[in-house]
Amino acid sequence: MPINYNNGALVAGWEKNATRLFGIPLHPLGEIDMPTFMQQNVKANDPRHPFAGIERQFFIIIIVAWLFATNMRIAFWMIYQQPRNITGWLCITAPFFGITWVLCGIITLLFSFTNCRMVVWYLAISLTLSTISNSAIILQKAYLVLFRQRWIWIVGCIFIVPQITIFVFTWRFCPVISHVDYGCTFYYPPFLPWIWVGVEAPSYILFSSIFSYVAYRQYKMFGSDVWRRLARDGILVMCSAILCKLTCGTIVIFNLFGAFSEMFVIIDW
Repeated sequence: MPINYNNGALVAGWEKNATRLFGIPLHPLGEIDMPTFMQQNVKANDPRHPFAGIERQFFIIIIVAWLFATNMRIAFWMIYQQPRNITGWLCITAPFFGITWVLCGIITLLFSFTNCRMVVWYLAISLTLSTISNSAIILQKAYLVLFRQRWIWIVGCIFIVPQITIFVFTWRFCPVISHVDYGCTFYYPPFLPWIWVGVEAPSYILFSSIFSYVAYRQYKMFGSDVWRRLARDGILVMCSAILCKLTCGTIVIFNLFGAFSEMFVIIDW
């Protein structure tokens, strides 16, 4: 469960004596394995108290695993139907990384050879690659309806490359800890949600707008049933993607659901 720096829960100056990896300070509570963390808190507190956040996270992980498995099945069916279509292979990226992240989360909760920091760092990489693949899917749709004009790939790369900053900023500015109330969590600076929305939303809006506009214009010009269905379904899907991105981004940025607001990053994924 990500937590905003503004709640003041982190002890000031913890970075001075922290172990560093790639120059990044590692919080001691993020390096301890979860079974050991639970044993220590059982000794110090009421046995039922420290497991509330962990149990909640495990429940969320199970739901996320089911959703990713469903998407994986659909993506495999797309690849089976059209193995040479790049869209199917791009669609499988998000559920693949989602399922592997779920497995990492379960392993971390049950075994002692991993820790929370590894899970969160893998989450940042998975989310970044999934976002890039989703943007590439929309870019490909815009590229096809524009009759394969090369300029759209140049513009697309300009919008997609900055999305790498999601995992870079998460690694660098988000200390990871094990928390008795939230389980495996990380603290993020207030500017991180703005970066997340800022690098993702423009590409979604631009490519979706291009696809929807061209598909609708072609339908008006030719009036064929293929363009009609493409315009209708395409506009519906693109608008849904943009609405989901903007809604989740608004909830995260303005912290509308308190400590649970950041779970909408996973929902958007």
